[in-house]
Amino acid sequence: MTPDLRHNPLNGAPVLIVPGRASRPGATGRTTRVGEARSCPFCEVHERETPPEVDVDAAEGREHDTPGWKVRVVPNKYPAIPGHEVVIHGPDHLTTLADAHVGQREFQDAEQALLEAWDIAINFGPGSKDALTCARSHVDLYTAWDAAEPNHGYGAKLESWRRTTASFEAAKDE
Repeated sequence: MTPDLRHNPLNGAPVLIVPGRASRPGATGRTTRVGEARSCPFCEVHERETPPEVDVDAAEGREHDTPGWKVRVVPNKYPAIPGHEVVIHGPDHLTTLADAHVGQREFQDAEQALLEAWDIAINFGPGSKDALTCARSHVDLYTAWDAAEPNHGYGAKLESWRRTTASFEAAKDE
């Protein structure tokens, strides 16, 4: 089926409707990839389960579509539009870009990604699942960062995000 460009009647924003994407794995019932790593086609050692990579951040001399990469780009098997690609942000089974940075101990990059996400998520309000998920990711970031680099002020940021998370969890329950 061909994509259909419509407009949100509430705010006028353009919305792309692509019925063919409904048949992709995990398309219904959730918005994030939360399956088992041993069966995830995007995790390292499962490179042959995706279309051939079109771009990669990896060590020089690495054979295409093999382990040993940091970021991979592959064609989307269920494209919304021609040329639609999937950017796989890390070889480990994670659900957010910030988690990938934390896993690789790239704390400043994770912080920047999360702060940008927060600027968007906060607009959905305190009861928003997206805002709560983002706040929890901040807690995870500062927990890891404070453990790796104690006494650098990350513990204070951790406590601040714990308070924010608690207030968003309370708002969600109202």
